[in-house]
Amino acid sequence: GSGTPCCAAAAQGRDWRAALDGCRVSRAVDGASVDAADLVLPDTGCVAAAFLTHFGDLDCWEMARPLVDDLDALAAAGVQVVAIGIGSVDAAKAFAKFANFPEELLYADPDARCYAAMRFAPGLGGAKQDEVARRLALNGYAKLLLMCLGVGSPGTLAHVATGYFGSARRDAVLVAGSNVDVPFVRGAMRVTLGERGNLRPFELATVRLVHMAKILSNWQQLAPVKEGDDLDLLVQRGGAVVVKDGVVTFKHDDRGLLGFCPVKRFVAKAMRAQSAGDGDETLDEAVGVLHEAAATRRAFEADLRGAITTLERSKDAKRSVVGDNLTGKWQLIYT
Repeated sequence: GSGTPCCAAAAQGRDWRAALDGCRVSRAVDGASVDAADLVLPDTGCVAAAFLTHFGDLDCWEMARPLVDDLDALAAAGVQVVAIGIGSVDAAKAFAKFANFPEELLYADPDARCYAAMRFAPGLGGAKQDEVARRLALNGYAKLLLMCLGVGSPGTLAHVATGYFGSARRDAVLVAGSNVDVPFVRGAMRVTLGERGNLRPFELATVRLVHMAKILSNWQQLAPVKEGDDLDLLVQRGGAVVVKDGVVTFKHDDRGLLGFCPVKRFVAKAMRAQSAGDGDETLDEAVGVLHEAAATRRAFEADLRGAITTLERSKDAKRSVVGDNLTGKWQLIYT
């Protein structure tokens, strides 16, 4: 996915507000219609807005369920969390129940107007490069199947592989007390694979299987489309936005299936926006990103690029960095 650096200009916030003008979403808790621009881009305060895919989509579940674990910390920091999904109010209510997600934070966008306004990827067949899909007149289900195979869905196969093979660079998802936890599976993995602290083989794939079983058994309640509706809503992608005082400080665009913004990154960006102060704090954050990456070997590439760029532009001689002087490993990532 892509991420807008945390030094976005104020004009960008106004541009997105204009784009969302006229878009409305419905509160899951009572069905009331709400102006999307006022909800996502208020003039004051910090908002972390997750634009989920449709309520019966695996991406929606895989992002929203672990986000529940961070809601208390975000609220304590003064960050307002907003989650918008594609589908009806009834579908939103069903999702909230099955995924254990707070109804009061959830909103429904039945025709994905907000997603078009925010320029999130429409999925296979929606962009100019997908001319073949349009000429074949594939319906939403056929497009979804092709995207599952990686067609018109960058990064999907790699994400699928991570689910089966695990990753030393990702945290475990089956954690005691987590909203995603499946205790008996976690116990079995502890016995067979031990406590590794990182994502174990088949761990994420098992969680996805649990989600898919719940989705398929409740498809009629969760599906964004009924007979005769726009089936392209099945492949519409989402994204994530962090806003501080009306300014977009971070924007992630899902590129394909399973390309949603990692919850850890989303929460960190929201916390950073809420606590942001002067330029020195921005430099401190950039240095922190590099130190954490060096210590843990875990980092988001876009954040590394942003950190290096921030330090290159810095006038602080003690903390500036010149690309030509980077070591081989950092140079590889930098370029």
